[in-house]
Amino acid sequence: MNAVGLRKPIRSAADERAPARPDPAWDWQVAPRHGDTDAVTARAAWAKRIAWRLAHPEAWRAELVQLAYFDPAYTYDEAHEYWWDRTTDPHLSTDIRHWVLDEDGFVSPQPYRHAPLLLAMNFVLRAMFGNRVEREPEVHFDPDFGGRAGMYTENGHPVSQVEPDLVVLSRELLLPEGAERSRKGRTMRLDRGHPIPELVVEILSPTTRTKDVRGKCTCMPTLALPST
Repeated sequence: MNAVGLRKPIRSAADERAPARPDPAWDWQVAPRHGDTDAVTARAAWAKRIAWRLAHPEAWRAELVQLAYFDPAYTYDEAHEYWWDRTTDPHLSTDIRHWVLDEDGFVSPQPYRHAPLLLAMNFVLRAMFGNRVEREPEVHFDPDFGGRAGMYTENGHPVSQVEPDLVVLSRELLLPEGAERSRKGRTMRLDRGHPIPELVVEILSPTTRTKDVRGKCTCMPTLALPST
């Protein structure tokens, strides 16, 4: 599951004026995009999908097993969506596309607005620290730490993996300029005694700010930058 379960949606003033009942015409099993329905209905559908997964863990697991990228060691989060070609779980390291699930229950393609800032920060950090800066690594840690940090899935399982935007590795992991790390080299197993990164940089976006600050930014010394 993802390193941080999503927080409960926050109702806006506009929502308070909206009808309190969801649109019965919308299929709750389908995650809506903006424009498909209203926020009240989207949140209701999202809550119902989560409730179904919590109530039917074996059936949901059977669906996950059918995915080409299924990893039996990964803790999947009932609050997220997992499709055959994409997912809304930002901490699932896979080659498929990552989408965003916002606090209103709408899904949308992952925005790449912060890509130029990410590239610029990568350049600056490499100039400062040399070839020990990595983008979007897998960081694994003991579930007990996830619990102490207050990071849980919707089912109450402590998370044990995050994928920050950038990390500065310890000095002992410095590589010669131009050398590249393998996927294994970009996987940090803090639960197995790997050195803790000296710095983690997380670029925040409006839809993921709360999740990133309360989740990934609680794990290690972190520099959180707004994308706008």
